[in-house]
Amino acid sequence: MLYLSPTNGAMLADASSGVDWHFNRLLESVKEIQADHIPELEAEGIVVNQFQPHASLPQRTVEELIEVGLPVLQPYLNAGVRIKESHGQESLEQPRLMIQLDPRHEVTQEFVALHQALARRRAPQAGRR
Repeated sequence: MLYLSPTNGAMLADASSGVDWHFNRLLESVKEIQADHIPELEAEGIVVNQFQPHASLPQRTVEELIEVGLPVLQPYLNAGVRIKESHGQESLEQPRLMIQLDPRHEVTQEFVALHQALARRRAPQAGRR
């Protein structure tokens, strides 16, 4: 899944995908869109989603992405049953944001930390505009 806004974006990646060339192609597409249509568009980085820190394949995949120089953002968002519940997949309820469903949950705190990290990265850039 890819999230893009007119001024910045973050790519969401399944840590078990194991294919860095997809991200390189995606970054090239972002550059083309930027050049042709939206000059202020930026891809800030890859958000590692549904990460399994104790499994070796996701660890190796993320390491490979970093080794080839792709912009991997931290913290990584861990996998969890509570995420499925927030999406309403386990019931007929409407989907809810994790911050609404369970503000103290570990994954909720990872989302908050990621948001704060992105805000810190953007702060110096905001002063230059």
